[in-house]
Amino acid sequence: MHFVKEATYIWDYNIKITFEDWKVKVFDMSPYLENNSLTFRPLKQKDIFKMFKIKWNTISWITWADISPDFLYEKWINKK
Repeated sequence: MHFVKEATYIWDYNIKITFEDWKVKVFDMSPYLENNSLTFRPLKQKDIFKMFKIKWNTISWITWADISPDFLYEKWINKK
């Protein structure tokens, strides 16, 4: 199981994440904001999206939304 050590907002709905194995990956949340759940809907507002913290070894928002660290690890943007 992976866990998030550091996370930084970089642009749009993208977050740069450093994991426990020191791999740094960029995760694009925009495809997952199409979900109209009450938990994720507020994240479409960038001011709210930017207010994430590392909690329970993953990224968590004030809306109680969070995402599995293993999911974040696997669904990163490949910027070769």
